[in-house]
Amino acid sequence: VRSVPEDRLVYYNLDAYRLYRPKRAEWIRDREEDLVERAGLTICLAQTQVEALKDRHPAHADRIEHFPLGVLDTFLNPHPDGEPEPETVGYVGNLTDRIDWRLVRSVVDECSDLRFVFAGGLDEVETGGEKSEWRKHRTAAFQQPNVEHLGRLPQDEVTELYWNSAVNWIPYD
Repeated sequence: VRSVPEDRLVYYNLDAYRLYRPKRAEWIRDREEDLVERAGLTICLAQTQVEALKDRHPAHADRIEHFPLGVLDTFLNPHPDGEPEPETVGYVGNLTDRIDWRLVRSVVDECSDLRFVFAGGLDEVETGGEKSEWRKHRTAAFQQPNVEHLGRLPQDEVTELYWNSAVNWIPYD
């Protein structure tokens, strides 16, 4: 994008990308620094990203804005007065090293009266290898009788899990 004029360059930040590839975190951060410095506008999905980028780029804070995602009507619960399934905890998303699996395992063990439902693929990322600590905790958590792993769900089925869970959580590390 070096040839794009600054007044035409928009950096749309969806996440803290360096957390996806820890081995390339410094490289990713350097690219992001360049983008924020050059872009006429930086918009972020998360308010925490807005604050972090403004802290790192105070001279460009006036060009960094919060721009949250909207939602399609199909994701809104058509029966919000309906009761969720009692004592259920739902999670939809990546099931990789970004989750605090030690925490998950502990909560699953301590709350054996609750049912934990996880939806998402078991795609492996570059961190840690097969015998990594986080994988051991994930495996142990998924072996508990109160845990159900649904695998990947089609996007149009995700809403049912959200709507039917008494609690939805994102136990990120």
